[in-house]
Amino acid sequence: MCLTYSPRRPRADQRRRGRVLRFLPTNLSAPEIADQLSLSVHTVRTHMRNVYAKLGAHGRT
Repeated sequence: MCLTYSPRRPRADQRRRGRVLRFLPTNLSAPEIADQLSLSVHTVRTHMRNVYAKLGAHGRT
């Protein structure tokens, strides 16, 4: 059996989370980030909540 390395492409939700992540150090609100990325505010807040949970943080401050 031959195993080969096949790089995985990031899934759509991972790409969106990465785009939201880049805005977290800014002073933009979730609605402003959503507007910039053409996403719903709910989607942005969900990604933010997931990122903070992975970091063990409760918010930006």
